Amino acid sequence: MAKHFLIQISPSRVELYQWIREEVVRNNTVDFLIAANELCKAYQRYLDIEENGLPDELELKISECFTEFDMNDGEARHELWLKAIENDRFNLGAYTLDYIAKGEGSWKHQALGTTLANGDEDKYEFTADFMTSNWKYFHDAAKKHKLTIIDDILPQYGICVG
Repeated sequence: MAKHFLIQISPSRVELYQWIREEVVRNNTVDFLIAANELCKAYQRYLDIEENGLPDELELKISECFTEFDMNDGEARHELWLKAIENDRFNLGAYTLDYIAKGEGSWKHQALGTTLANGDEDKYEFTADFMTSNWKYFHDAAKKHKLTIIDDILPQYGICVG
């Protein structure tokens, strides 16, 4: 019988859980706070400042949001997080995020000129701006991330993806 594994990658360690008839219980709030703390430390190292991670007050505010934004509607939760950032709930400075997921003004539209209307996805005109577009940079990063996991990280744990 083949063995299956569920891989959970956290900022400080990689753990393998045998998945055969075994439930893995997650705590999204705790997992997110661990990841956010490690990411904060990485930024602090990059900025060459003291590496303290998240301040306790900020960690508490993030945790409160996870508790308050407890609904099944992912779009509604997303809007609440955006409003919390816009209203400076985390004391990091108010900021309005204006990401456009699809259509006119989106990264894809800016890179390729498509609006998903009138067959405009049938052909693309190459422009020099494409090479420095956010859309291309995002896809390049996603590809590199995937290959790093498959080629560098998983083999260290005896996992081969073919």
